[in-house]
Amino acid sequence: MDRRITIWGERPLRAHETLVTEALALGPDESGRAARLLGEASIAASLAGQPDLALTTLARAQRLARVADRASQAMVAIETASVLQLANRAGRPLQRIRAAIRDLGRLDSEETCESLRQSGVALFWTEQYAAAEAIFTRVIDAAREERWAMLPLALDTLAALEFRTGRWDMADAHSAEAVRLARLDTGGPFILASALTTLARIAAARGREVECRGYLAEAAELAAPGGLAAAYAASAAGLLELGSDRPERAIAALEPLDAEPGHAFSPVIFQSAPDLIEAYLRSGRVREAGEALDRFETDPADSRSTWASAAAARCRGLLAPAPEFDRHFADALELHARTPTPFENARTRLCYGERLRRARRLTEAREQLTAACLVFDRLGAGTWADRARRELAPRRRTPSASSDPAPLLTAHEVQITTLVRRGATNREIAAALFVTDKTVEYHLGNVYRKLNVRSRTELVVRLEGIGPGSWISADSLQESENT
Repeated sequence: MDRRITIWGERPLRAHETLVTEALALGPDESGRAARLLGEASIAASLAGQPDLALTTLARAQRLARVADRASQAMVAIETASVLQLANRAGRPLQRIRAAIRDLGRLDSEETCESLRQSGVALFWTEQYAAAEAIFTRVIDAAREERWAMLPLALDTLAALEFRTGRWDMADAHSAEAVRLARLDTGGPFILASALTTLARIAAARGREVECRGYLAEAAELAAPGGLAAAYAASAAGLLELGSDRPERAIAALEPLDAEPGHAFSPVIFQSAPDLIEAYLRSGRVREAGEALDRFETDPADSRSTWASAAAARCRGLLAPAPEFDRHFADALELHARTPTPFENARTRLCYGERLRRARRLTEAREQLTAACLVFDRLGAGTWADRARRELAPRRRTPSASSDPAPLLTAHEVQITTLVRRGATNREIAAALFVTDKTVEYHLGNVYRKLNVRSRTELVVRLEGIGPGSWISADSLQESENT
């Protein structure tokens, strides 16, 4: 088997050791070959979530590349850009990448073709979408013609770009082909796991829960713990839970990706930090949301990303007091206009519309919510479109004779009771709903009276007896036009 495929055909750390061993066994007249093997090994360590090992190995590759041929120097330069991006330590690598692409030469080997694909990945992560797509298309054409084993990886990489730029049907088709080819043993466990997580992310965004969980379950059996594919799976799971209005589950999936400073991978790769922030807010955990946003905004890689700046502005809009949220959402929308990322744009408009409704600026809210709904419908993002529609056409429940307390409560009371059930304090509830502590106390008093309870403990016991999520539907959480 071509050594270029070793990195994908084995567990990443095992591949790293194999490649380093082979590089060290080469003589001094084979510096180019040794540099390329060590460059591959540094990528393998990155995929395993070992940034320090990757950087140490990369330094050895760079030393050897200084006396190697031009093509080997180009390959190591591309691997350098990728490793630094994965390790969250890169500036904008565009000049380095473009110079390396010129020096690669003809696509006359699978090794060269894979190096070109990796250069496209680096461009993709720096939001050079058109340039990256042109590279992926060229690589896929060459891989199909030569029947190279890296074809499923190239297809899945293109699918990731198509998902981000709003072409979900094409992304689904390309990742499905990648999965089919990987199952035929033309790839390895990482390639199959990666393609499955791409399919899972598409299904998550569309609210197809059973489909998404099936992909994630299979990927979990293949992905190395702590590695890149496992992190992609966690971000897909978090998106599924957030879109399905299960913020606590989203938090459980996403917190490990944001566990500590210097995490293994750059947040710009998974784009899950804003999902975690929104999940904290929807759970009434305002302090944690603010802390996560502070980490996100000070991240060295994300601070240079248009997407990250826009997503951070959206989150600031969610957290800001009433007089200030407009400018944050306006900043976010202006930034979204610079890149073709319709799902992110629509999510910002949805959040903006929700805040406008709660400020009783109904005409402005309808404008933002309608625009969001149209995009969600076009993408097939069903759960997100439903959320926008509920904001556009809220309705009250009619009282019934059942034990379900929801019909007895106003929309404000349902929102507050939901957050009480999740363990939020009065202060956290007030911050989450942009009201005063006294307003929360007033509504809680009404809830106690209507449900014939005398304390928070009795209220939670009453609600737990009904079962999680059974009485508070997403419809109930919306304010009435007349509120």
